[in-house]
Amino acid sequence: MKKILIICLVTLAGLAGCKKENQDKKNNRNLLGTWQVQKQVRIEYENNVEKDRDERIYDDEVLQFIFQGENKLSIKNGTDGDNTEEYTYTLSGDTLELREGDSITTLLLRFNGNKQMILSLEDIDVDGDITYKNVTEFTLDKK
Repeated sequence: MKKILIICLVTLAGLAGCKKENQDKKNNRNLLGTWQVQKQVRIEYENNVEKDRDERIYDDEVLQFIFQGENKLSIKNGTDGDNTEEYTYTLSGDTLELREGDSITTLLLRFNGNKQMILSLEDIDVDGDITYKNVTEFTLDKK
């Protein structure tokens, strides 16, 4: 009976690992391509109380995230393409890590279907008994 229970547990653990790996592959496939930023929301909190909110709509401006094969990302700011930054990225579950040299930026990733995603960046600072948190959220549509 113990052998059967151990075999079942090992099988379930293996299936769970495959499911996560399959979800990561699916998310990576969905990520590939050009994504146009539609909206940026920045929220400032002090001790988890919202203090300021700023929303920016990208009607005529171009801010694109271009995810390419081999885990390469270009962020293009402006219509002429002169202001482009290059990164490498890794995706694990809903966490997207961008690397530029020694610098790493961690973003949370959510998909709304196959044509829209939301990237969130959190920055937390503590000063005495006050916790400051800045959240920046980008809404992007696939081109």
